[in-house]
Amino acid sequence: MTIGRTFGVNFDHGDDFFTALTDFCRENGVPQGYIPMFIAGFAEAEIVGTCEKLADPQAPVWTKVHLTNAEAM
Repeated sequence: MTIGRTFGVNFDHGDDFFTALTDFCRENGVPQGYIPMFIAGFAEAEIVGTCEKLADPQAPVWTKVHLTNAEAM
């Protein structure tokens, strides 16, 4: 892999993460990329996952958890 351009992106309070990220990529001509480090605080977020052991780990997980005031790294 050859690393090309590197960006640091800051989102404002109240921004929708995916909308703001999509807008940033469109404005800067970023067709694809990866996020090697992510530090965030979300007022609200829905995370797909489960706290229970999965009967079939290969099957898709459809349940989601609604979080408020979540921080992630």
